[in-house]
Amino acid sequence: MLGVFEDNGLMAIAYYFSSLFRYIIYKQFKFFPHLILFGPPHKGKSTLAWSLSYMFGEARRFLNLSNFTSPGFSGRGQQIRNGIMWCDEFLNELDLWVHELLKGAYDGSGREKRTFKSNKSTQYLAIYIALVIYGQDLPNRDIALLTRCITLMFNYKGTKVKEDNLIALQELEKTGQLSGLTSDLQKYRSEVQQHFNQAFDKAKGEVRKKLMESSIVSSRILQNHVIPLTVVRLIEQSEELPTYKGKKFSDALIDFIITLIHRQSVSVIRQDEVAGFWRTFLFLHSQKMLKHDKDFIIEDKKQIRVLIKDTRSNTELKQFEGGKKILFLRFTRSIPMYKERTRKEGEVPFKDEQLKHYLSTSDAFLGKMRNKKFEGNRVNVSCYAFDMELLEFDLPLSKEVVELADSYVDMEQPCDFCERPLKDCNCLEPDKDDK
Repeated sequence: MLGVFEDNGLMAIAYYFSSLFRYIIYKQFKFFPHLILFGPPHKGKSTLAWSLSYMFGEARRFLNLSNFTSPGFSGRGQQIRNGIMWCDEFLNELDLWVHELLKGAYDGSGREKRTFKSNKSTQYLAIYIALVIYGQDLPNRDIALLTRCITLMFNYKGTKVKEDNLIALQELEKTGQLSGLTSDLQKYRSEVQQHFNQAFDKAKGEVRKKLMESSIVSSRILQNHVIPLTVVRLIEQSEELPTYKGKKFSDALIDFIITLIHRQSVSVIRQDEVAGFWRTFLFLHSQKMLKHDKDFIIEDKKQIRVLIKDTRSNTELKQFEGGKKILFLRFTRSIPMYKERTRKEGEVPFKDEQLKHYLSTSDAFLGKMRNKKFEGNRVNVSCYAFDMELLEFDLPLSKEVVELADSYVDMEQPCDFCERPLKDCNCLEPDKDDK
């Protein structure tokens, strides 16, 4: 597996080891992390998932997250104990109940169902499996879900050696012999049960020491990654695991874990900051400090022309079949107001370029435009374009807001003829003789 998936293979093997003792680990922590495989199509995600599935005998088909039910999920989860269930087609735009279901699975939550004995009696159905989830998206729509996962990014680049190794691995999988390894590893159940806590504390301290010079890391993210490392360390005391790049398996795994924790922590910080910016944006708009047409414009567009990434003048045309509701945002006033508001709340805002970078790497970002007409500007100015569907809030089209403002009449203002408030004025009413 290491000869095919390299670094990702390290964590996949470690996660497989830990899944065999999920019950013991869950009993201690009351949670068990998910393994997320994400990246572009045809980069090895499903191949790795199938390989992990073959470790438990005849591979079972995946659960499609785009087409399943909650009872179906719970039913499948109850059929497997101390093993792996893999789920396909994860996307950030899946219904929120799917995200909630996956978050609950991390905590071992299942569902309640009514029993046949009484309409008032219910039975709780817990799940006992480790989840391997793959798809094109990193689960960053909901930070709570992201922090419940170990995430592996796939950008597989094949070589002749890798292809040969993959063929050999798949031939071995077909024999069904790999399930024998799973059975053999059960002999370490007593070892894991007796020494897991002590080994976990030691491994956690080692990883924390290597992270000492980095920014603060979520304890949940840290614990998620240390769990498979701990099981590897316990097994490694009795089994000779393969070396990787000249290092002992567990030492190579620690190096990769540091990379994974750094990468995931940056993603969490980025999403938190982006979400904070949009919350502040909505507040400033509600206070009429940021305005339609002047600071931002919302329009339905079938196409826009944006700058090609990492270029200053080269552009590309993005087309949207059926049209798309787009938010065009200027930063001239919005960022200074955001920073001022953030400081008033007792927090330290990010620097301008840092915030722009986070916004430009968010899912909703469509691109930077060089020329867009805003109210109060003699010439067109640059702005960022965002997909309103992915911003998780909604505002009306700017045209509708402006038209409503133009048609608004303040009935408290005085009449030009009688000088009474318009609400009390009869000057504009038709005479009876005119009827």
